[in-house]
Amino acid sequence: MLHQRAGRQLLGQYGYFWVLWFVIQVFVNVPILNLTRGWTQELLTDAVKTLIWLGVGLFMIHHTKKGPVRYRTALSGEFKV
Repeated sequence: MLHQRAGRQLLGQYGYFWVLWFVIQVFVNVPILNLTRGWTQELLTDAVKTLIWLGVGLFMIHHTKKGPVRYRTALSGEFKV
């Protein structure tokens, strides 16, 4: 079971990413869809989405590594630092 603070942080990150993803769909994909056709459209769309996924993923990894890392072992069921 997640600690309450960690659970809120995780849900907050998912929420921010979800909103960001919909903003990107409207403001980035629409011009690409209107200006290009065929393979160029597919490659540009995939490149933009890959850059955004990697950028947000690296930000989240960097942001969450600030505090102590806690994990749960399968056998003991205890949280360890």
